[in-house]
Amino acid sequence: MTRTDQLTDAHLRPDPSDLNRLLAGEHHDPHSILGAHEYGDHTVIRAFRPHALGVVALVGSQRHEFEHVDGGLFAVALPFTGLIDYRLEVSYPGGDSPVVHTVADAYRFLPTLGELD
Repeated sequence: MTRTDQLTDAHLRPDPSDLNRLLAGEHHDPHSILGAHEYGDHTVIRAFRPHALGVVALVGSQRHEFEHVDGGLFAVALPFTGLIDYRLEVSYPGGDSPVVHTVADAYRFLPTLGELD
């Protein structure tokens, strides 16, 4: 999937009401938006990283650069399904050069809070 395809992929941008609630910190189910989601023959990963300069998905030895969607939300469409393990490489401003952190995506895992929490 090329960069142009990513920008036009309707799955990169969530529903506007979901996006607005997510950006305001008021979404009741962020797992429904963030993390990896399969759509037909591809997988979309979304990450909310306010203040980030960029985000890259690390899948094995492959690097997949995210597009900035809006207000700290980044997304990438991967041309395959069955994604089990990936990491995020997140770049933040840091003086002379960006500060890069490689982290596990917390939204790759199921929610751990129950309805009574």
